[in-house]
Amino acid sequence: MDTVGVRLRRARELAGGLSAGELGRLAGLSSAHVGLIERGTREAITGATALALSDVLGCSVEWLIAGRGEPPTAGAVASAVAAARARSVRSTEAAS
Repeated sequence: MDTVGVRLRRARELAGGLSAGELGRLAGLSSAHVGLIERGTREAITGATALALSDVLGCSVEWLIAGRGEPPTAGAVASAVAAARARSVRSTEAAS
């Protein structure tokens, strides 16, 4: 049975090798936090964290947390990551 960490890594790979650092930045987490989740540290993922990660990766929270439902497609992940990158650029520009 897959774990949250395995599913998270799989979704990052679908995004064309999205690094843990960039995923963390886009989701408002550190790369270390993403690493903890991928290694299976139980306390590392909360509902808010799962929601932020699933938003960036274009997958459902249910799939990410419990493996229920359809896994995301490469296209869905790529689109979601592109949208998250665009939001990040806009928020950076607005802060300048």
